[in-house]
Amino acid sequence: MCTSSAILLPATGAGKFDVLAAIAINDESTKMIVTIDDVAYGTKEDPLVICRDELENKFVSGGEDIDWYRFGSKKMFEIELAQGEHTMKVELVSAGCNFDGIVFESEPEDFNLTVPGKIEGEHYDSGYGKYLWKDGKTNGNYKQYRLDKGVAISRSTHNGGDTSSPGYENGDEIIHLGNSQSGNYLTYTFDCQIAGNYTFSTCVSTVGTHKYYITIDDVDYGSKDKPFEVNTQEDNKWQVYKEFEMPDVQIPLTEGKHKMVYHLVTGSCNIDYFRLFTDDVTGIEDIVVDAEDEGLWYTIDGIAHDKPVKGTVNIHNGKRIFVK
Repeated sequence: MCTSSAILLPATGAGKFDVLAAIAINDESTKMIVTIDDVAYGTKEDPLVICRDELENKFVSGGEDIDWYRFGSKKMFEIELAQGEHTMKVELVSAGCNFDGIVFESEPEDFNLTVPGKIEGEHYDSGYGKYLWKDGKTNGNYKQYRLDKGVAISRSTHNGGDTSSPGYENGDEIIHLGNSQSGNYLTYTFDCQIAGNYTFSTCVSTVGTHKYYITIDDVDYGSKDKPFEVNTQEDNKWQVYKEFEMPDVQIPLTEGKHKMVYHLVTGSCNIDYFRLFTDDVTGIEDIVVDAEDEGLWYTIDGIAHDKPVKGTVNIHNGKRIFVK
């Protein structure tokens, strides 16, 4: 099987790219040759090999949960491309797959997400298979917020006049995710700075009931059949945001990198942020600090402060400090 096409990079797209195969593989592996600007990567004798078990960011699309429909991506090689039009030809040497396409990914945006603390909804991971936001490319009034344009990001303020507009009732500006639909999901990679058992909460506005569950490091908390339900129940106003704690769930986290997926079983919501917080803090010594020290201070419930909070453990610049 052989397919060929031309690709056109945007003005900001020149540079180094990871070239990924986006694919669902029914057999153990599939083989292909990719030719870009007459330079071949792989040959018929020595093709590029993509193994099913090596696919990352898997998701099910277009059918039941079997290998034929478990799509994912695999990095094949890196390439340097100049701005402008380039030609590409893809030849599948072996079958046994559903081929979605070739993906060019540049260095991802880094929002330096850390917990304990907030994870802003708009700071999702970009890249193939890392999110699904139906109609996200065409919705949202704040596309300039980040390079990725696939999710409906909006910026709004409730001014007391239009009671249907998003934004907090007290007039605070809010950057949020809107135009949500059932089946959407988002991935977040964060760094845990304190090992312990964590509680999760989500801050949303709802019209009707929003249902969700999360997956952290491949462990599900809730499910599509047994999701968690939240409802602001304030006359179905889009501008009423509330934070809802996931009931009766403790999430064990070690220090270091973790991956969370937020699954929308039903939409009916605008998303502001999530929060992961813990009461498990050990090994803290009494340290006297300058109350005028620059930078934000976080209490263990994830709330940010301009100055340290006395009589409790604070987190400042990645360090745990007990402030007298």
